[in-house]
Amino acid sequence: MDFLKKHPSIVGLEIDTGVIRAVELRMTNDGYAIPIVAEEAVAIEAISEGLIKDANAVKKAVGKLWVKAGFKSRQVVLGIFGHSVIIRLIDFPKVPEERLAQALHLKSSEYFPIPPSQLVLNHAVVGEKAIKDGDVLEILLVAAKRAELSTYIEVLESNNLQPIIAEPTPLALRRVLPAKGQGSVIAVADLSNGLSSLVVYSDGKPRFVRGLPISLSQYLQEKGLPYSSSKKKDETAQALGLLKLPEVAFGKNEEESPLNEWALKVVNEVLSSVNYYQQQNIGKYVDSLFLSGRGARVRGLAEMLEQELEIPVKLINPMENISDGIAMTKENKALGRVSTDFAVSFGLALRGFEEV
Repeated sequence: MDFLKKHPSIVGLEIDTGVIRAVELRMTNDGYAIPIVAEEAVAIEAISEGLIKDANAVKKAVGKLWVKAGFKSRQVVLGIFGHSVIIRLIDFPKVPEERLAQALHLKSSEYFPIPPSQLVLNHAVVGEKAIKDGDVLEILLVAAKRAELSTYIEVLESNNLQPIIAEPTPLALRRVLPAKGQGSVIAVADLSNGLSSLVVYSDGKPRFVRGLPISLSQYLQEKGLPYSSSKKKDETAQALGLLKLPEVAFGKNEEESPLNEWALKVVNEVLSSVNYYQQQNIGKYVDSLFLSGRGARVRGLAEMLEQELEIPVKLINPMENISDGIAMTKENKALGRVSTDFAVSFGLALRGFEEV
């Protein structure tokens, strides 16, 4: 999943249910410029729970996005999640670094119910601790199903795009968090159209990763609500070609909003996950919660979460959080409140500039 070479510009690509989002970051002498931020609609049924069901539809949408947006780079950092990816936090006997990847491969059947030949493994050591049997490594172990990953890669290569890295989307968000004032233990909830997730970071290291069964697109379909709305003018969304949430999400009376029920589900799932983490990690309390994704823009949701969790809750604004390295053009400033939709794509693009 890691084929990194340095390039002057990188595109972070998130393939979500109903929409494909991308951000192209270009390295400059002063940091990063953002030449292009764009998204393209794709049929809801083409992608389900992280699996590409209609490869031809996704291929066409990706190709259309590149042409319409005018991306210059063909180097892509791809976001993957859902049924195509399994993430485990494990304790593993301490072995020399040069032998660790092989040792994990040989033991992978103990952690995943899938033959190793059908998986592509990657790992990161997030800590080390002593137990009665000796020192162990704390490892974030990621397994992508080879067949599903191949479908993603085929979609890109059919459009003459080069995948240089594939990364689980929840883990990309750490790069667009504020550098200061977030506490030693933070939670990050990504509320995308299809798959949602929650990650807890302790001292900058991922310590808890969970998928959340709160699909926004599925809820809208079940309630017969429009996936997007064109009735109310939104100059920012119109200028950027973005899909808008249905107008009911922005009603003054939240109790009457059809999205209120979905918001309550989000609150319950996040609260349950945070409580579980704290029960398993005595003395570690989540200091703050950050939200990203299209669902994060449902008005009143952040306030509901803040009231229940009794901690600060903020939407991720990726441009503000890396603003020291971004050329703040008129177009970039116009992205405004919808920038949280692209937080994953920002994080993926930034991954392309990291050292291996």
